[in-house]
Amino acid sequence: MTKNACGHDAASAPSRICPHLLADEDLPYVAVLTGHGVEHDLCCEECYPPAELVTACVECFEEVTGEFQGMTAWRGEPEVRERPEPVGTTPHRVALPAEVAGAVDLAPLPDGRWLLLLDAPYRVVAFDPATGLTGEPVDVALAAEEHRNTHWGPPKPVLHTSPDGRFAVVAHDHGVTGAVVDLTTGKTTRQVDRGDYHSDTTPYPVAFVRLDGRQVLCHGTGWCSLGFSDPATGATVVEREPTGRLFNGRLSVSPSGHRVVSDGWFWTPLGSPNTWDMRDPDSGTPLCWRAYYWNEGVCWVGDDLLAVGGIGVDDQVMLDGVRIFDAASGAEVAVFAGPKRGRYFAEGPRLYAVTGEGVEIWDHTTGERTGAVPGFVPTAQRAGALAALVDGAVVTWATTGDA
Repeated sequence: MTKNACGHDAASAPSRICPHLLADEDLPYVAVLTGHGVEHDLCCEECYPPAELVTACVECFEEVTGEFQGMTAWRGEPEVRERPEPVGTTPHRVALPAEVAGAVDLAPLPDGRWLLLLDAPYRVVAFDPATGLTGEPVDVALAAEEHRNTHWGPPKPVLHTSPDGRFAVVAHDHGVTGAVVDLTTGKTTRQVDRGDYHSDTTPYPVAFVRLDGRQVLCHGTGWCSLGFSDPATGATVVEREPTGRLFNGRLSVSPSGHRVVSDGWFWTPLGSPNTWDMRDPDSGTPLCWRAYYWNEGVCWVGDDLLAVGGIGVDDQVMLDGVRIFDAASGAEVAVFAGPKRGRYFAEGPRLYAVTGEGVEIWDHTTGERTGAVPGFVPTAQRAGALAALVDGAVVTWATTGDA
């Protein structure tokens, strides 16, 4: 064991600390990056840059650094690791037929086609990029929420498809309502509604999951409650609150369909990605807590691992980077600097961080940036490809193989 400046013979915390913080744990402090990964030391604001840094035992260190105590800024720069690799193909553009050129969203179908969402009134149409042909349009019995306005603008209709391609959901992100459609019959099988209590703060929580060996739709039924229903009939299978008092947000499902994460928030507000196992749906686990920070990058990088964007505990004190969590235990297993705020997709060892400027490609197993696709801003994914609607065309970029 080590004799620490706190006076305890115990294992030292991984970061050093200035003596003032040991003397007064309520002092505001800054995190001083060392330039090695995201390693950092802590010092009070008044003595930055620190003249002296000492070690403290883990318990004393955590008394200073409890998740919401006093950090005001990052100082210095992290190490952003690079391993350049050939990016491969450039994005491929296929113009849409005139009758569907105004599509506002797309989602994958398992046969290589894309399902397109047409606005006002809502309809969905299958499009085959290999032939340029479209299927018969299917009406969606759902009214736009044009009367609502939010900090994020009017609620936006977003399209979701089931893994087997039979069902689609149109739901209003930052809104209240949605509808489920059986694409084989053309019928709307269920309306969904989560109420208007702070629903403007998150995308509509909806996803297709596996429950007791069957495909069910998980969807918001209230600000903290989720319903699980049969998409074919609309009948409720069960209703639960796996995330407790969380204002549920965007739902993402693990590759097997058994685990789910909700990127939501708790009062006051604290953003907190919460995950649970559908085989034990009352077992919600919060992964981390970030004041005023949610609706950012969260995605599965395996069936049991989640990538969560942002390193820090407050939206004003957030370092660009990714934390990897074990979904079962909630433990952080890796962290690396670099990926920016935005939406994340993943395939194999690759993490695709999407911003308004394009895609950055990262190896989430090593924390290294391997490439970029400037100017391409995808909103959808299927195996082997990312996709976006751009000026009346479907634009795809092959992650592996052919798009």
